[in-house]
Amino acid sequence: MKILHVIGYIQPEMGYEEHYTAKWQAIIGHNVHVVTSDRIYPFKGIQKEDRIRGTGVFFESGYKIHRLKTTFEISFSEILFVKGIKNKIQEIKPDIIHIHGGRCPVQFYASYLAKKMGIKSVADHHQFEYDIYDYLKRDQKTKYSILSFLRNLQEYSIRKLMNLYVYNNAKYVIPVRKMSEQHLLKKLKINKNKIYFNPLGVDAEIFKFSKEHRILIRRRMGILKNEILLIHVAGSYNPYKKLDKIIKILEDKQLKNIKMLVIGPEKYLTSFNNSKYFKRRLFFISMVSYKKLFEYYSASDIAVWFSNYSVSLLEAMACELPIICPDFLKEDGLIEENGFFIKKEDIKDLIKQIKIYSLLSKEKIEIMRKKSREIILSKFSYKIFANNLIKLYKSE
Repeated sequence: MKILHVIGYIQPEMGYEEHYTAKWQAIIGHNVHVVTSDRIYPFKGIQKEDRIRGTGVFFESGYKIHRLKTTFEISFSEILFVKGIKNKIQEIKPDIIHIHGGRCPVQFYASYLAKKMGIKSVADHHQFEYDIYDYLKRDQKTKYSILSFLRNLQEYSIRKLMNLYVYNNAKYVIPVRKMSEQHLLKKLKINKNKIYFNPLGVDAEIFKFSKEHRILIRRRMGILKNEILLIHVAGSYNPYKKLDKIIKILEDKQLKNIKMLVIGPEKYLTSFNNSKYFKRRLFFISMVSYKKLFEYYSASDIAVWFSNYSVSLLEAMACELPIICPDFLKEDGLIEENGFFIKKEDIKDLIKQIKIYSLLSKEKIEIMRKKSREIILSKFSYKIFANNLIKLYKSE
């Protein structure tokens, strides 16, 4: 099957769903192409010149990336136009076009062309209701109100219209989380009969436990046998992740055997430099290749998320880590005797669950570790994710 994915930005060096999906569909045996812009996503902290990847055809993990020239971009709003989408579709002659969301003009135009050319299309949906400026609500009310107003104006005007157009043209719309499914039904009013739920996965061939790296990295960091290493992989920078609050667990006198490792953008260092525990019990590593993250998960004992959902949760589980995450994720099916839910952003509850974990027997922890991996292999691997999509593409 010849499959064409269309997305405004792709950054295979960082992973993400669009890369893993294309990779695994190619592994399964399909002819896979991605049409995108000449740059990666405008992550905070990455300069424009560092985002440019150039134009042309690039071979990546068994599939082809067709990078087209950007003609206009407003990076903070993901407003992006590229030149040559129609010609690429005519050149590739796909059996199906998989459109990644409807928020960007690139995807909007691809949807229009798919309909005009009579090519079947599907679209996935990652959005859900979440107040990204919540961290400003208490101390910066005016700024919070202005930013929230501007975001809502954008999300429920032009973006909503683009989403609706793309999703109404698509044969199926694919939410990748339960909260995304609710967003489709309640906010966008998409017909439930065209919604196909397919939960995000993780590349279980890359993310797996390594005893060798566990020993090596713990020795390098000076982690003793009786000490527990927590890990948080932050990905992109955003204050709503509340990392400044998470590190307060180190202040609890009953958790002196706890150390914490954070992996993320260097901008987080501002928060950590002021901590008296920095470099003694709090360790920071700037962004590393997704292909090396398994080494640090393997070295850790438990993974912690405090206020948000992250695919890093799945990565940690694939590396046999128990997890702690907010209770609004209960519907996602992440925890089955392999971790703990906490009230969102409740530091006392987080400390309580860490204390419970610290008292568990080695046998119980080993069961939790194996359960995490088992859940990934049975429900959340990209092999399953990609196969589900192929079945959907072929359905009438």
